[in-house]
Amino acid sequence: MAALNAGEIGGIYAQLVELAAMLGVVLLGASGLASFLGKRIRLVPFQRWRESRT
Repeated sequence: MAALNAGEIGGIYAQLVELAAMLGVVLLGASGLASFLGKRIRLVPFQRWRESRT
């Protein structure tokens, strides 16, 4: 597993797959945090603006 992690197996393609996986983990965490904070903190002026656009 160390050789795979170092990029010695699979070359640039394996590294790109690892990069996509790591970015997916960061995105999943950020979206979860944003969802949590969105439920805890109500931004009334922003919600009014958003509702007026629909």
